[in-house]
Amino acid sequence: MRLIKTITVVALVVLLPAISWYYLSKGAEWRKSGLKEISQRTQVTIPDLITHDSLTVSREDLFGNYVIAVDGQLVATSQSEKIVEQFGVRNNMRFLMIHPPTAPSAQEGWLHIPCTDSDCEALAGELFPGQTNAALLDDSLQLRQSYNLREVDELKRLIEHGAILVPPEKRDEIELVRGK
Repeated sequence: MRLIKTITVVALVVLLPAISWYYLSKGAEWRKSGLKEISQRTQVTIPDLITHDSLTVSREDLFGNYVIAVDGQLVATSQSEKIVEQFGVRNNMRFLMIHPPTAPSAQEGWLHIPCTDSDCEALAGELFPGQTNAALLDDSLQLRQSYNLREVDELKRLIEHGAILVPPEKRDEIELVRGK
């Protein structure tokens, strides 16, 4: 009986804190490596954009919000739905889908930007360099990272980087209601 008590005390005092420290250090390493990957910033020139609903989205409308932009022609519907599902409806997050004017634009949660002028095409060129088709912008509208969502792990990386970059939403404080 005494041996069982000793083992229990050792497990509580040494083993549980060691396991907790291990998992916390792995999480801190993951966050630091993610921050390192998105540390480079590139200034993006964002013109006034017209949505498919004829609404104007200006740089000022987007400034202060985190933005995920995708090339609507090259990103699958399931991928864009996963992105919106992951981040949900947030006050500090905007989703831009840039596509040709003839492309369908029925996906919920996205601001659909039909590219009809050279400014919009220049923006797409800045956001999606090379073979990329998705981009993550911070709240000062600087490009943090571009992604090629045709590769399997890139959607996961986009969501991880978004989770690292975008602060969690503040929740209302919980109040205890005490009976009288």
